[in-house]
Amino acid sequence: VPSARSVRRTHHRKGLEQRVARCEIPRFEINERQKHMAKLIAILNVIAWSGFWAFGYLALSSGTNASGQTVVAVLLAALGGAAGLWAYFWLVRHSEASGYAKPRNRAVIQEEEVA
Repeated sequence: VPSARSVRRTHHRKGLEQRVARCEIPRFEINERQKHMAKLIAILNVIAWSGFWAFGYLALSSGTNASGQTVVAVLLAALGGAAGLWAYFWLVRHSEASGYAKPRNRAVIQEEEVA
């Protein structure tokens, strides 16, 4: 049983690099622009989901007298949800490509030549 000690980022990186080498997971080089872009998209993700929940609540809690406000709140909630989903999936792909997260199990079809 391994000892219960704190795991530091360097230990996590070392284990991740060993797993990448052992499983032959393809890693891609991430440049500085992509690192900054990931931070901006993470901020967009938080803001978009906040808008989704805030405007969704306003749409659900608005009375029947304010139909115009309800429509606007529903549209803003839908935009927030769509932007949040897009940002989340972008971040997932980025973290898998950079090697920070383990790629999901995906079926790989290998075609064999039959002669």
